[in-house]
Amino acid sequence: MQSIINTLLNAIFVSMPEELFFVVVVLVLLKQDDFLDIIMWRKNLKWISIPVLSVSIMMSVSRYMLELSKLTMLLSSIIMLTFLIDFIIIKNGGEIAVKSIFKTMMCVILGIIFLMTIESTFYPVLLSLLHKPITYFNDIVFYNILLAIPTRVALLCIIAFIIMKKNAIIQVNLFNSIIKNKLFSSGLLTIILFVISIATYIVKLVHSENILINLNMTEQLIIIMMVTTIPVILVSWILIFISCLLTKEKRKQKVYENILNKNDDDVNINEDEDGYY
Repeated sequence: MQSIINTLLNAIFVSMPEELFFVVVVLVLLKQDDFLDIIMWRKNLKWISIPVLSVSIMMSVSRYMLELSKLTMLLSSIIMLTFLIDFIIIKNGGEIAVKSIFKTMMCVILGIIFLMTIESTFYPVLLSLLHKPITYFNDIVFYNILLAIPTRVALLCIIAFIIMKKNAIIQVNLFNSIIKNKLFSSGLLTIILFVISIATYIVKLVHSENILINLNMTEQLIIIMMVTTIPVILVSWILIFISCLLTKEKRKQKVYENILNKNDDDVNINEDEDGYY
């Protein structure tokens, strides 16, 4: 019974955000933007949930009930994600060839590499603060969930940013726009460096002073989770806010340009009419 509970908890809080990230990244790389259309969110959610739920349950069952090796689980998830993503593309009118299946698999592998890069920025810091190996937390599902929260929040923020960009009426290259605008770039860099500096100072303070040594493991995990998650949310919110602001400004420019073009057309028509008479 306990293994079933562990499997469900791990599937919901650990595996599902991870697999959702994989699916969104693969759909973006395959240029299947229709699945990210928020206007059709009910239909798209139904199709996206097929690979997300299937692979999440499979990974959790393999881990807590079948106790398969990590390599076996990794290969199984790559194959399963590849064919399920191709399945939902075919069902929505797409055409899949052998070359397309290989391309999907490469996109899944790129998503895994991206995830591993994100996790490599969090887990070494978390484990050094807790003075425990990763195997200690893998054996206790509640600890594993708490330990995974910072990376899962980062993944969900990336997903939200991707969906927001794909549904924007006017597409704005965020990074180019920030670099070109000295006010935005200097202000954003200052804020991000400030947030990172505060988080780094707190992490170093906790590590050097052993502030958490008298707390139990659950309390340690909650505090460290908050210290590492809050900066991620702040930086993500800042980027999303600036993106919305730049998109709004771009939209105003487009409206202004359309008005000028219309006025020029009216002037040209009047000149042609005067010349005719």
